[in-house]
Amino acid sequence: IAAHSGVGKLAYFNDLRNIEVNDDIYLSFPDYSNHYVVDKIYRVKKVGSITLPNKENRLILTTCDQIVKGYQLVIESTLVEI
Repeated sequence: IAAHSGVGKLAYFNDLRNIEVNDDIYLSFPDYSNHYVVDKIYRVKKVGSITLPNKENRLILTTCDQIVKGYQLVIESTLVEI
């Protein structure tokens, strides 16, 4: 999911900069919720596009890095089997 982080109408995430490895992420829908665990966090230089791994049972969140300007923050997580 690529979206803005912070506050305001365009923000989809809130405070992604505070997420750490091993944190839980819950992606909720009206009928169910998926549980993910963060396993990798890194930055990539902002160049107008980004290449991300395409793996099954993964959730990847990305937004502009609010701490290191000119970079994208990428958070990779793995689905926890229920």
